[in-house]
Amino acid sequence: GPAAGIHLILSFARLSQVRQVLDPRSQLPLLSHRIALQMAEVDSHDLIGDRSATWLQADSPTPICAVYRDFQAGTPAVRFKPYSTEPQGVNPADGLMGQIGLIADRLKKR
Repeated sequence: GPAAGIHLILSFARLSQVRQVLDPRSQLPLLSHRIALQMAEVDSHDLIGDRSATWLQADSPTPICAVYRDFQAGTPAVRFKPYSTEPQGVNPADGLMGQIGLIADRLKKR
């Protein structure tokens, strides 16, 4: 776990695939940080604990938002934009190329 510096990132296209790998009752609760894109109501409830991942892209087939939930902290689900190719402000550094430049600079400093 985090105390040992070991982290695990799992990515699944469907919640049914999660159930094939993890037991939803004994192992899924061990994953306290969860992110979900648009999914069925039952799947949203099983993974996030509420229906918030059901209403993420009602008007478009393109994912625009995701939901994050931290079960360890006990916080409610939070909607966020997981990626963007559009500038968020007037500063050019806020655009995709600016973000890539900032990430590159941080990696060079390591």
